[in-house]
Amino acid sequence: MGDPAPLYQSDAVGPKAYQLVELLKSIEGVLKRTFYGQYWVIAEVIDSGYHSGSGHWYMQLAQTEDGQQIAHIRANLWAGVASRVIPRFKSITGSTIQAGMELMLYVKVNMHPVYGLSLVVYDINPEYTLGHLERLKKETIKRLTEEGVIDLNKQIALPRFIRRVAVISSSTAAGWGDFLKQIKQSRVGALIKTDLYPATMQGENTTRSVLKALDHIAERMEEYDAVVLIRGGGSRMDLAAFDDYVLTCNLANYPLPIITGIGHERDESVADLVAHTALKTPTAVADFLLRGAEDALYRLLMAETKLEELLLQSQTSIQNAIHKNIYELRVTLAHIEMEATEQRHRHQQRIERLLHRRLEAGRSKIREAQFRTEQLTRRQLEKDKALARYTTTLTMVLSGVSSRLSESKNSVQLMTSQLRHFLSTMLTKEDARLSLLEQTAKLYDPTSIMARGYLPVTQNGRKVTKRDTLDFDRPIEVTLLDTRIKANIIQDNNENDKTL
Repeated sequence: MGDPAPLYQSDAVGPKAYQLVELLKSIEGVLKRTFYGQYWVIAEVIDSGYHSGSGHWYMQLAQTEDGQQIAHIRANLWAGVASRVIPRFKSITGSTIQAGMELMLYVKVNMHPVYGLSLVVYDINPEYTLGHLERLKKETIKRLTEEGVIDLNKQIALPRFIRRVAVISSSTAAGWGDFLKQIKQSRVGALIKTDLYPATMQGENTTRSVLKALDHIAERMEEYDAVVLIRGGGSRMDLAAFDDYVLTCNLANYPLPIITGIGHERDESVADLVAHTALKTPTAVADFLLRGAEDALYRLLMAETKLEELLLQSQTSIQNAIHKNIYELRVTLAHIEMEATEQRHRHQQRIERLLHRRLEAGRSKIREAQFRTEQLTRRQLEKDKALARYTTTLTMVLSGVSSRLSESKNSVQLMTSQLRHFLSTMLTKEDARLSLLEQTAKLYDPTSIMARGYLPVTQNGRKVTKRDTLDFDRPIEVTLLDTRIKANIIQDNNENDKTL
């Protein structure tokens, strides 16, 4: 079949209309004449599918600019070519064709009246894909460095004992299983609390899934000491998400320390660069956490031993101090008892002397003696109160010391009880003695004496105590409780020559 005639012909009646198939075949002929060869094309795979029955691969290719799609076309990789191209691509990149990859394809332009415009793929350059990933990785590192955040997470203090861990991994991944097994098999594994935040760890959804897990952890940030990001190895293509700028920038700025164990021995991802601590495998991360727990446990045991030594030294020191305080307390109490006894004797003698003088001097002197006695009593009470406060203070000190050393508690309590009994007995005796003195003072009070019928008699302002001192020619004065009376002597019973 030859090429179709031109679609437009000049006609006086008007333009000639062609069938659709004629139009499309005309376009097909133009494309064949213009793009008759094969070309290397760079495009991003936005969708891909493998037909297991036929062995064909079907792809949707596109080019984006500033987030907008500016070109789109279908591409077909037929089974005969795919059987050669796909194994080679996988052996070099470690992955099959996936959405999100940028590929360099060797293609031929194809136009079909039914299926439209498409590209037929004859080869794929896997080295370009790897090189593209490396360029993206370098661009991410450069951008993070220029923004000053690439080492930001490393500046967060990492606890020596990481006890509470938020783990981001796939729940079905071998890496998570290895990590958990390593933790549980350790004798200190029970000290480490791990919470899994499931995420997709390879493919186009990796970045979005990991970021979502990080957001969930941030809502409970105060519950964790660090975040662990692990997966069970994979190809360079599988790990491409961990070079993504959005993900790695988020990791660099995260408020908790990031520990990675992404599982590749040869290459270092950008996630490893920005993490606080980068380890090769999930098992290595588990070992790192367990070593920290073992070190913390060892330091705790050493601290316990040191504390026990200090407590023993402190116990000896406190026991010596207690013995010294008990001795000083006994000496002080003996001194206080001696002073109290001497003071009581002095007070007793003074009161007796004062009572004797006041009885001779009359009611006014007795009142003065009573006033002074009350003053001395108050002073004695104040001293007793001070002694009681001192006793209370000593009791509190002994109680505080006894609470630290249970071994000496019974002896200190017994001594405190004896001290209280002694002080209580001493105060009781003092109160009884003071009461006796007060009764004696009241007994010798002129008012009490007069109430019993003994009345003072005076004559010419002098006390009359004997008959020989009477002047029978002068009146005498008798003092009653409420008045004074004068009387003349009329008769003296001894001589019967005078009367009253």
